[in-house]
Amino acid sequence: MIDANKLWKQRFQLYVKDTRRYLKLIFNDHFKFVLLFAVGGGAYYYQNWLKTLPEDFPAALIIALIIGIILTQSPIQTFLKEADLVFLLPVETELKHYFQRSILYSYVLQCYVLIFFIAALGPLYFQQRGTTVRDLLILAVILLIAKAVNIMTRWYVQYLTDKGSLRIDQFVRLIFNIVFVYFLVQGVIWIYPLVIGILLLLLFIYFYQASKGKGIKWEQLIEMEAERMMAFYRIANMFTDVPKFKEQVKRRGWLNWMTSMLQFEPRSTFSFLYLRTFSRTSDYLGIYARLLVIGGVLLYFLPLGYSKLLVLLLFVYLSGFQLLPLYRHHVMKIWVDLYPISAEVRRSNFLQLLFYLLLVKSSLLSIIIFLTGDIILAFLAIGTGFVFSYLFTFAYVKKKLVKQDEAQILS
Repeated sequence: MIDANKLWKQRFQLYVKDTRRYLKLIFNDHFKFVLLFAVGGGAYYYQNWLKTLPEDFPAALIIALIIGIILTQSPIQTFLKEADLVFLLPVETELKHYFQRSILYSYVLQCYVLIFFIAALGPLYFQQRGTTVRDLLILAVILLIAKAVNIMTRWYVQYLTDKGSLRIDQFVRLIFNIVFVYFLVQGVIWIYPLVIGILLLLLFIYFYQASKGKGIKWEQLIEMEAERMMAFYRIANMFTDVPKFKEQVKRRGWLNWMTSMLQFEPRSTFSFLYLRTFSRTSDYLGIYARLLVIGGVLLYFLPLGYSKLLVLLLFVYLSGFQLLPLYRHHVMKIWVDLYPISAEVRRSNFLQLLFYLLLVKSSLLSIIIFLTGDIILAFLAIGTGFVFSYLFTFAYVKKKLVKQDEAQILS
């Protein structure tokens, strides 16, 4: 007989041990500084932005959309592994407490996220209704109950084999949750949110009844757990080498023009390799594009004035920092060492690529500033971005890479 509680505790401890090691590397001093700067600056401009809102601003709708999505997204962390399909499937009936603890853990973890967003949207809620902290606390309690209903519904939905049922459940609950939160925030007659709440409860009861007599879909749960861990490893891989990370590579033929600009000579070998890796590996190109979009949206829509320069430099810095693992992306591939090219040339190729990528990003963000009408600020941003990209690449990063190469030789 298997001890479900002991098994869950062991799996949880292994998970904490694994993630803690990478979290220490992710939340290093540089990232903490950037995070503190971003949170402080964001809070300041958020407060000023609230003062400029007109009376007819759809605050209730925005709050409902954000909270509704958070309520609907209710994944359950099971810590299952591929081998469990063989070894734990025969004892599924003895694992009731294991999955109960997984559901409880997932609920508590997601409650922290929900409370964070409730607190962040609190000032907008107060401005919308002019209510007190007591009203916000009541709203928070109701939303925590709604979160419990959502996560239990999500658990019983996975008993169904039809993937269409999963998508329908997600869509229906999303609509219900958005309308439910909207009525609560808007402060309409209590009967409306009560009706939506009852519908959510009936949806849970329906899936609960439909799950009776059906077994747990192990393949589905294991696949979801693997995808969740790969998402974490993908982030951690931007800061350090993650052996467990399975990178996604796509050909992206439409980006071949970038490598065609390189000179066909031995000194450009690693320029070609790094550029190909950047364009075909989803992590590097993806984070580069996402930071560009987020930075562009902030610079275009927020009235930041000369603080736009700080935002531009922040996103250029983040992009540069996230691209640093590209230098050691192929360090475990023996065939790369067959090239008779010195470490200095390899390092120079990487630094040139990094500088060009940061320069392109700062130029694109400067163009966005130009489109807002701040012509002088846009030209100032181009110059500032160029100087920062150069100093970051050839002063900070170069020194860092030299130390890494020396440490690798000594080891």
